[in-house]
Amino acid sequence: MQVRYFFYVNGMAKSRRAEEAGNFEACLEIAARCFATFDQSAIGPLAAERSHTMSEGNVKKNDSTRAFEAMSTLFPALWTGMIVGVSFIATPAKFLAPSLGARAAFDVGRSTFELFNSIEVVLAIVLLAIALYRENRALVKLVAASLFAITVIQALVVLPVLSDRVSAIIAGYGVAPSYAHTLYGLMEVMLTPCMG
Repeated sequence: MQVRYFFYVNGMAKSRRAEEAGNFEACLEIAARCFATFDQSAIGPLAAERSHTMSEGNVKKNDSTRAFEAMSTLFPALWTGMIVGVSFIATPAKFLAPSLGARAAFDVGRSTFELFNSIEVVLAIVLLAIALYRENRALVKLVAASLFAITVIQALVVLPVLSDRVSAIIAGYGVAPSYAHTLYGLMEVMLTPCMG
């Protein structure tokens, strides 16, 4: 009886540490093993109360868990809104403005997308860190890594090509047709469904 009680107390201490750390699945699993090891009727009302508290519907989330959940919901929504606003509304609209010349529109576009891509990289890093630190599902980690990879490719490969093209257009040089704009747009389109 004393050995089983020791395992029960030790297990419940591990369960409480897991609960405080926000690992609720481990907390529930440890608590279930404790109750299987020791007869619940011998423990008394404390065990029944702890069992009720530990049930899935009653586990309270700590502040850091809520903060990570809020960021993992808010950041993708913010990012999606920015993609739609910058890439698919503001960019085409500036080329429709009759008072804005093509060279000025290209220059404004280059500055806009350099800043926008910097923000995207920061958001991708934050979402990847949250996924690696807090998420147990491999698919979520894969999606976060894909978001990060796409934004890094945009920043290091596609945007420098586009920037060079804009510099040549502003300088008055003729530039050969390129798929760089189409590639950038397709990458933005690929990012959007990954946010959901």
